[in-house]
Amino acid sequence: MIEGNTMRSECRLVKKVRLGTHFLFVGEIVKLYPTTDKPSLIYSEGKFWTLGKQVHKPDEKELQKIQSVVEKYKKK
Repeated sequence: MIEGNTMRSECRLVKKVRLGTHFLFVGEIVKLYPTTDKPSLIYSEGKFWTLGKQVHKPDEKELQKIQSVVEKYKKK
């Protein structure tokens, strides 16, 4: 289980496919463990949503502010 997720799932391994130096694991969900402390985030058709409500991408001005903070604290 991954700490901090909004939902955890327990899966049964259906198939293991070798992809060069890696493996692809295909599973079937057998049990869900939802959490209630965080809203679920859904990605569909190029947009993010919470239950029934679209989460809008910040405008260009806000993205520039975020980028300046990232650059300020970026490891060199």
